[in-house]
This record gives sequence, C-alpha cells and structure tokens, in this order.
Amino acid sequence: MTGDKSSAGTDASVFVILHNGKKKTDSGKIVLSEGKFKRGMTQIFQINLQTMLSPLTSLEIGHDNSGPAAGWFCDQVMVYSPNTGIEQVFPCHKWFSTSEDDGAIQRILYENTGLRKKKDKSKYHRTIIAVTTTR
Repeated sequence: MTGDKSSAGTDASVFVILHNGKKKTDSGKIVLSEGKFKRGMTQIFQINLQTMLSPLTSLEIGHDNSGPAAGWFCDQVMVYSPNTGIEQVFPCHKWFSTSEDDGAIQRILYENTGLRKKKDKSKYHRTIIAVTTTR
C-alpha cells in the first residue's frame, strides 16, 4: 500500500464526513485530531456515531490546509462497522494539496464494492483507516 512519493504526509488537520445517501444522513464533520498522517503510515480511529450509517454510500475526506507541510497523498480509506460487520474500502490515490494534482484539499470518495467484506461483528470496533502512500 506504500510507494516512494516524497512529502506524502501532512501537518494539516484531517477530517472525514461519512454519508449514507439511502437514509439521507451523514456523520457531520469528524476531525481526526489524534492522527499523525506521515508518509507510509496507516492510522486507525475509533468513532462513535449516534446514527447507524453502515453501509456507507460515500465519504468526504480532506484537511484544513494548515501547517508548514499541508499537502497530503491519501491512498485509500477503510471503514469497518462492528454493528453490521461490514468493512468498506474507498480508494483515493490522490493528492490533497493546493499545489499538486488538481489543487483540491477535500474529496468525495466512493466504495470499491468488489473489496467489501463481511466480518465477525464480535471481534472488531468501528474504525476508519486512512492510508497515506508514497506511490
């Protein structure tokens, strides 16, 4: 999942918004404040939501463009819901940078449904995994 792209990590504050379009609801902005989004690292977050959103129809992810090295290369986001046992993969493979790619610092990602997994609900917690890569 990790290549050799320099400056892939970010000092900016990263956030995510989870969407379930079928229910016409979302999580609101969730700031992933404990994250250390460094080159080649995978971050795991436990998020407690008031509303069941799984399975998600899409998610938005981005950052606030703050810090001396705000640009970020996101490979993919994985979301697991222990209530449904569903793990979803949202490929990205894009820069979140005003000076790279298309200049966007926020993107909507859609699931690669071919990678969806059903897991034993009793073994996991709800997590979002943001994978930075140096591809």
